[in-house]
Amino acid sequence: MNKSGALFVYARGAIGGGYEQRLQMGDNRLADNGDFIGNPAFDPTLRLLYVNVPFPAPPYARGVVALRVAPDCTLSKAWQRATAPNVLDGGPNYPSITPTVANGVVYVVRSKNSLVYAFDAAKGTRLWSSGTRVRGRIYTAATVANGQLLVASADGSVYAFAP
Repeated sequence: MNKSGALFVYARGAIGGGYEQRLQMGDNRLADNGDFIGNPAFDPTLRLLYVNVPFPAPPYARGVVALRVAPDCTLSKAWQRATAPNVLDGGPNYPSITPTVANGVVYVVRSKNSLVYAFDAAKGTRLWSSGTRVRGRIYTAATVANGQLLVASADGSVYAFAP
């Protein structure tokens, strides 16, 4: 992913030959904001790549997009789910925080909204949202450890959620 809003797929043995596939997932008119940066998350069992999209470019929606990885490594949309509208307050950019995949769930952060969402990794069904529980902005990926979801916020707190 890069600041132009594009996700590129390269052949590992031929990177110098250029990209194999380019998906315009983010709004490139907002490229100077640098919001479409970071890494997608991959679930090798489901062969799905998850991308957090803060400013969408049709046909991709704002939120989380799951891309199916074909045997030739090309990507196609498996599902997508919207998340909260972006908070635009003139402060730092609205970054695309790397999603977290664990135990069949993909967790997506909306940094300036102080929100974490949980979606079924295979189907995209929304399972949970942190709502107003997190008080500070979230600028790091969520972590899953010992059956808990851990979220660090800019207010200096770490929030722990359990099923």
